[in-house]
Amino acid sequence: MRPSRRPAAVAAALAAGLLTAGLVLPASPATAATPAAATTPAAVAVPRADGSGGSGGSADASAAYGRAEQAASRAQARAAAIRATRIQIMVEAARLAGIPYRAGGTSPNTGFDCSGFTSYVFRQVGISLPRVSRDQWASTTPIPRSQAKRGDMVFFHSGGRVYHAAIYAGGGRVWHSPRTGDVVSRVPIWSSHVFFGRVPALQP
Repeated sequence: MRPSRRPAAVAAALAAGLLTAGLVLPASPATAATPAAATTPAAVAVPRADGSGGSGGSADASAAYGRAEQAASRAQARAAAIRATRIQIMVEAARLAGIPYRAGGTSPNTGFDCSGFTSYVFRQVGISLPRVSRDQWASTTPIPRSQAKRGDMVFFHSGGRVYHAAIYAGGGRVWHSPRTGDVVSRVPIWSSHVFFGRVPALQP
């Protein structure tokens, strides 16, 4: 007698049972000879800062970095220009040392009053100030004494009312045109009743 052949359905069921049990059936010659197909991972889009995919993120970062560098360069140039202006203010003030006080005076040819002196000095460096001291104070930004630098302004007051304007020279001194019979000079600040102000052109 020829050995009976198991029906195909029975063979399939047996194979399924072996797989379920965790056993591995030997591969057929055709299957073993065929290498497994290599799988290539799909390209993954890198999300950008704005949430969209694509490689534009690096370009955006480069552009942002370039803008930051430009802003830093402009800030450095601005700071250098302000330092140069402050030095020039000191040069102009010192150049007028010894010129006599004159009420209402605005010129080195005739003499200066206090605000005439300050407005003249600032005008030489391209900065326009109001004519009288109280208006000059109103045109500046108040700053603490601890932040004052050469070229800032100092206003002497009584009860909050400004009566005298001067230019800060650093080290607790000012350049000013003081009173009748006196001359433009650099002197220590003699009063605690002072305001410090900074003109817009010297703001960082």
